[in-house]
Amino acid sequence: MEENKKIFIVVGIFLLLFVFFGAKEKLVPTENRQTSITITEGNWDISQQVRQQGLEQYLIETVDFDYSNPKILQIAKGVKSTSSSPYDAVKFTAKYVYDTIDYDSDITIAGCYQETASSTLEAGRGDCVSMMRMNVAILRAMGIPARSVGG
Repeated sequence: MEENKKIFIVVGIFLLLFVFFGAKEKLVPTENRQTSITITEGNWDISQQVRQQGLEQYLIETVDFDYSNPKILQIAKGVKSTSSSPYDAVKFTAKYVYDTIDYDSDITIAGCYQETASSTLEAGRGDCVSMMRMNVAILRAMGIPARSVGG
């Protein structure tokens, strides 16, 4: 089980970097979207590249990726202020989630649709969807475009 969790983290990092450097897919607006984007301060800023590549949509806070939660923002600020690059921030974020959230395979399908990044942090446990939501929320809070991919 521990090896599966490590594979999830590595695949997640790859997907997040793919979104930043290669994806051009446009998302259909949903009712969960808010119009504001908040970016934490830190040692680096990629906002110009994000705008040039048209990736602002991957920074928007949603109900699932609730990065304005004070605890999520605190984590994002800590990671961004101690990382030297967005790449390091992605690695640190994945490690933080891996080290902080206990994997729980007993989460129901209904539970998957109700959890948010902040509720996962509060519970201290979750499945792959829970961990993905935390990763995406923390990365978006730092200004790193990220989205979920499932299937």
